[in-house]
Amino acid sequence: MTRDRGQAIVEFCLVFPILCLAFLGMGESAFLFATQHGYQSEADVVASWTAIHGHDDAAWHQIVHDESVRTGCDGEPVVTFPDGDASSGSRVAVAITCHYTPRITSNIWPGGLDVSVQSEAVVPGATPAPSPSPSPSPSPSPEATP
Repeated sequence: MTRDRGQAIVEFCLVFPILCLAFLGMGESAFLFATQHGYQSEADVVASWTAIHGHDDAAWHQIVHDESVRTGCDGEPVVTFPDGDASSGSRVAVAITCHYTPRITSNIWPGGLDVSVQSEAVVPGATPAPSPSPSPSPSPSPEATP
């Protein structure tokens, strides 16, 4: 009986650290994905604001600061216009790289991780009207067939 109890303790001591690491990894992954979602939200807000109001003014810098404080991001957004300018209908691309510091496993995994997110928005304004889609042709009625 004592031998079986000793075997169970040894097996528990072998499996317990692996289970602890697995649970800590799952918890850290949850924090990482939640944080990345916040960073993506920040990129979406900055892209939308830039598309509507422009950038490089005091209000734009205040929005970027407020979103960075809200999400805890330490990176500066990089704004580009892939279509060449900020005219209506052109795209605004925003890329942000933030440094993620582990919350649960900071002693096991020091240094952290850089997380990059991107977002695009379209500058509103006069856009060409969509071409009308052709309407489907009527199907022949069953009475018309001989």
